[in-house]
Amino acid sequence: MTAKSTFIYTIGVDIAQAECVWAAYHHPTQTFLARGTVARTQEALAAWAAELQRQWPQALVVLEATGGLERAVRRALQEVGLAVAIANPKRVQRMREAGGKAKTDRLDAETLALWGALYGRPQPPVSLAEERMRDLLLRREQVQAMVHQERMRLRQAQDAFVRAQIQAVIQLLEKQKADLEAEIRRQWQRWQEEVPQVADDVALLMSLPGVGFQTALELRVWMPELGTLRAKEVGALSGTAPQARDSGKRRGRRRIRDGRRRVRGALYMTVLTVLRRKEGPLWAFYQRLRQRGKPFYVAATALIRKILVIANAMLRDRRPWNPPQAQTRFRFHPVSPLTTS
Repeated sequence: MTAKSTFIYTIGVDIAQAECVWAAYHHPTQTFLARGTVARTQEALAAWAAELQRQWPQALVVLEATGGLERAVRRALQEVGLAVAIANPKRVQRMREAGGKAKTDRLDAETLALWGALYGRPQPPVSLAEERMRDLLLRREQVQAMVHQERMRLRQAQDAFVRAQIQAVIQLLEKQKADLEAEIRRQWQRWQEEVPQVADDVALLMSLPGVGFQTALELRVWMPELGTLRAKEVGALSGTAPQARDSGKRRGRRRIRDGRRRVRGALYMTVLTVLRRKEGPLWAFYQRLRQRGKPFYVAATALIRKILVIANAMLRDRRPWNPPQAQTRFRFHPVSPLTTS
């Protein structure tokens, strides 16, 4: 993915608890025009974002995903109309190491700016309602994982007292999960009121075979770029595009890596539904791969990618699932089993 030609500048921002370090890069001259720091407070960020917009309105600001610290920065930048891209920290780290650079806040900011110049893509603005929905879905995922872990411990426990304690924890977690489900439904109503189009997006996604409300909601939350991407970009973002490992005459095994594991996880359940129903063009696509000798996880990964490509086209064209039109040509590359990032 490359930055759009309209972006003359990229501004890398390294975010810490107390302050942010930034560096502005000019594409035509390939030089850094300015560097600075800003306190990570609401007032300071608002003033800084307004100044960036005044000096460099045609800038793409690149932030790292830092576990939530980037939210206030992104919100301040988007409120003044600046384009924002969120970079994968692993990929930025590899770029910095490839350049032989040490790790400092200033060098991290410069690397983010260079990464944005080469690969940055602006992301859709995120509303407060969408941010809260992400928090709720993430917490539900965590609670589900803890329930699974406790049930595994319950299988292994022999002592009656220990088993009683584990069962009490499971009951508490199940109660939290039910409360989360209710709050997710309430938040969904608020989100529709704040961003009316989100209801149409979810309805379009639900027209896909095997995609229910929960899956459609997670796709909309964890991959909001759907509808604005090219087919290759869909595979790269989701982590379903196989990556070559060739050297000379050697042809290495293609593997998937990085990408958004929550998107893959949500659509894995859709794949299982398609396989259980054993009908439709998606099932036929999976069967063709299996008949060619592809293992289950390889064919399942390819099917996830196909579903995402179709979903992207549906949201782009604002058209629901139409099986005759959905049977478009889809180039398949063998990949290794699903991995998580």
